[in-house]
Amino acid sequence: MKLAKQECPVLCAWEVKPDGSLQGGEGAGEQGGEVLVSNLLRLMFTVIGESLTLQLLRDVWLELPNSETELEGTELK
Repeated sequence: MKLAKQECPVLCAWEVKPDGSLQGGEGAGEQGGEVLVSNLLRLMFTVIGESLTLQLLRDVWLELPNSETELEGTELK
């Protein structure tokens, strides 16, 4: 969240609660969520690697492209 707040100041209205859930952010809109998820995925790639991150994502994102080339230009739904 700290990294995302640096990129998108509107996220300053969001707070991570002790149980890991998010509170606030009613006015943050779509951009704030995109920045937050982008930073989370970047950290996951760094910590556990690209292969394992993509494997975990495929469990919840059934239409995830199989390669980075296919991923370019894909919009999140």
